[in-house]
Amino acid sequence: MSDNRESLADSAKRRAREGSFAAEVQRVYPLDATPVEDEPEVDDCGSYGFLRGRHEKAIHLEFRRKKGTWPAPGYSWLLKPVYDPDGAITLLYASGDRVDIRGRNLRPVFDRILSHQVLWIAEQGQEWQGRGTDGLTAIYTIEYHDADEEKDG
Repeated sequence: MSDNRESLADSAKRRAREGSFAAEVQRVYPLDATPVEDEPEVDDCGSYGFLRGRHEKAIHLEFRRKKGTWPAPGYSWLLKPVYDPDGAITLLYASGDRVDIRGRNLRPVFDRILSHQVLWIAEQGQEWQGRGTDGLTAIYTIEYHDADEEKDG
């Protein structure tokens, strides 16, 4: 190599002194960012809420029980969803947790669970058993079986 070649480090230092980098730098600030036009649309069916977009995916599924905590396990832990046409959905998680959902017209909920679109399911209670039309989805009970609690006690 000849001595007249400038090293990469020396070239960078020289260009910084000359200010030639300044013209190449474009700063982008969060306030300058283009707003997202495709905000996810959420439908609230009363007993459950789901994302409308075909490609929208929820990260967690929240269980809104009438009494007790509202657990929200991640969809990534869901191993085996099971649909029973007699009015039940069972969700088995990798953690060992199990969720039993009982109600009426649960097929639409189950289909949206399979595509990870359901954000939350709300327990309405047994009083909904005789109310509304047959086509209306109603959640009578949500039983959450926590594997850690069952091990301890």
